[in-house]
Amino acid sequence: MAGYFLLGDLGMADSIRWLPLLILVLYFILFNIGLSSLVWVVTAEILPTEIRDQIIPFAILVSSILWFLVTFFFHSMFVTFGGLGIFLFYALISLFFSVTSFFFLPETSGKSQEE
Repeated sequence: MAGYFLLGDLGMADSIRWLPLLILVLYFILFNIGLSSLVWVVTAEILPTEIRDQIIPFAILVSSILWFLVTFFFHSMFVTFGGLGIFLFYALISLFFSVTSFFFLPETSGKSQEE
């Protein structure tokens, strides 16, 4: 999406006006497959069984508050940074957390709940 806004700033986006719709549809599909379920999966897989019941509601609350804040501040950030800036910021944040998750979340396949 940041690339589309960059092309728009350069006056070269007229022939690909359909691209934002495609990007948003792909975003909704991939977000629901990955990032939106991350809180549910990570808390169920990593937390010890004894404290899982107390921590999962808190993790879901924090996640919901953060998604609310992202949605609430989107318009003001879009106005301040423009389309290129805001979507580039989101892309960099997503890349950072993807790399962090890949390197720091332990592999749990083939392990018991106690391990």
